[in-house]
Amino acid sequence: MKAHYRTFNGRLLFEVEGDTQKALIRAIAELQEIFEAEACCGCCSSQSIHLNVRTVEGNDYYGLVCVDCGAELSLGQHKNGRTLFPKRTSPNGDLLADRGWKRFRGDQRKERGKGDAAH
Repeated sequence: MKAHYRTFNGRLLFEVEGDTQKALIRAIAELQEIFEAEACCGCCSSQSIHLNVRTVEGNDYYGLVCVDCGAELSLGQHKNGRTLFPKRTSPNGDLLADRGWKRFRGDQRKERGKGDAAH
């Protein structure tokens, strides 16, 4: 069996395949978990969010990035390595603020470090 699935925002159209209804539901659910994880940024509510992949020391890191404020929602990989999920909890299981969206504040850390060193 085949099915076409369009994301709620209409930007993406997927063709999924499965031998059973359960297989089709699983395929659509995996698509929804990532491609419909967010309609807007969890920090600034902008709808301008894009998929992102960056490679650091040979490792790929996946996420959603807000074009307007630069916040990122990190995507983790399931143990099978084939599928992804939004990281919304800390390593100890606590829910993260802003539904897992984080702004990188490197400049603030640098400024704080300079001020601390002067005292």
